[in-house]
Amino acid sequence: VTVRGTKPTLRWSDTCGESGDYHLRLSTDPALRWVLSPVFEKLLSRTPAKGQAQWTVPEEGLLNPETSYYWQVRARSADDVWGPWSDTASFTCRAPGVPLHVHLDMDWETRRGTLHWRANPEGETPVRFEIYGSDERGFSISRQEYTIVAGESEENGVRVMTANLLSETQQTSAVVVDRGLNTGNRAFYRVVAIDAEGVRSGPSDYAEATRPFLTTELPARITAGETTVITLATIQSIGDLRAESVGPHRYRQALREGDDVLFLLDEGPDFVELALDGQLTLRPEPRHASTHTITVRVKNGQGGVDVVGFDLLVMP
Repeated sequence: VTVRGTKPTLRWSDTCGESGDYHLRLSTDPALRWVLSPVFEKLLSRTPAKGQAQWTVPEEGLLNPETSYYWQVRARSADDVWGPWSDTASFTCRAPGVPLHVHLDMDWETRRGTLHWRANPEGETPVRFEIYGSDERGFSISRQEYTIVAGESEENGVRVMTANLLSETQQTSAVVVDRGLNTGNRAFYRVVAIDAEGVRSGPSDYAEATRPFLTTELPARITAGETTVITLATIQSIGDLRAESVGPHRYRQALREGDDVLFLLDEGPDFVELALDGQLTLRPEPRHASTHTITVRVKNGQGGVDVVGFDLLVMP
């Protein structure tokens, strides 16, 4: 049997009703001597499919195209007696393969980053691609707002994350880092392939951007006697969820290894102020009417440094 997509719903005849339970397992082994992963061995009473004679694969991309999968199910009665395993059923998925060789090339002269990838030769031919980005290392793609476990980094242990679909393209490359770019400038990226029927692949491995990297459009000219305030932005990571043990306190979870960003003024006239959090304040007076060179440095506490210099014309 061939199914469309990688989130099939597996169905069977209901033999135990709402008072019983089902045990399902799935494998690439025809004899089912092992399961594909813990995701594919389920007691349905512990899933959203509780009380139903069906189960849906929870995420796109957990199964691959052009691969044979085998599955069985057995029932447990209301008296907690397990029946025999069912006959083995099998299927393959018809979907694009996960994009390959995803990487980010930085052009330091133009200060622009281009994400590149290759279409997977396995599976259906993709006709377009979705690009996802996040500042969380190892992030999960999502086309809608979602939550992540944040441990001690948040008072309630979770953090709400915005949808991370950035853009869509028919090409196998896209600019994702640039000054003033609204749909990019993230620390990490993934790519999803979509075929002519709208079926998505699973997400690619993530590609990592150079950090820190100043992404604010800087002014070329300002007027004497006026105050200009600019909040500098940089690519930075919030890290990922990790557990540490400190003395008797075991497995303390938090978002760790994030970037601790500091902004510094390397060079500039006396009317320039730069706070450590990146607020750049320019207060030129008429006597400053001329061209000035300003150099800004940003550090992320991980050994990364970015230095940007620009010429600023103060008009009388």
